[in-house]
Amino acid sequence: MNRRLIVAVLAAAAVAVVLLVSRCSSGSSPAAGPVPAVTPTVAEPVSPGGDDHGDDGAVDVSDEPAVITAGPVDAREAAIQVVVKLLNTTGRTSEQWLAGLRPLVSDALYADLADADPALVPVGRVDDPRVTVAAAGDQLVVATVPVVGPTGRPVATVRVTLSGASHRWVATEFDVERS
Repeated sequence: MNRRLIVAVLAAAAVAVVLLVSRCSSGSSPAAGPVPAVTPTVAEPVSPGGDDHGDDGAVDVSDEPAVITAGPVDAREAAIQVVVKLLNTTGRTSEQWLAGLRPLVSDALYADLADADPALVPVGRVDDPRVTVAAAGDQLVVATVPVVGPTGRPVATVRVTLSGASHRWVATEFDVERS
């Protein structure tokens, strides 16, 4: 009888091993459940000379300016945002000040501001109701933005030239005239 028990245990162990091995070779574990079907995909071959169809994934380094899709659509609002960032110098390093202006100014203006000292910027706030905008050419406007000090007295006027050529208003130059 001991012999029959040993044979039965060995047979059960053999069946368990066979089942375990078959599941492991199919990529699943006993506790994992069914494995979802995978559909293989084949990439299209790329010709060595390239083709002129679609995007090749390369970064565009052409001389064409990038289309700016962030920022205000309204020129008056864009001018106010630029001047607010221009005036926002308290407790900021030159790098932090420039980083705040970066999304609102053209590449050329950003380069011009690289050596600017934010300590020379007047201290004040934008006098919103007195901001004016005038057309200055095709997709160009000049905004006049009054700046008032802590007492409410005028401290400067900032004239901002904005270009709308990239579907958003971007400052291309500004001039600060102290009062």
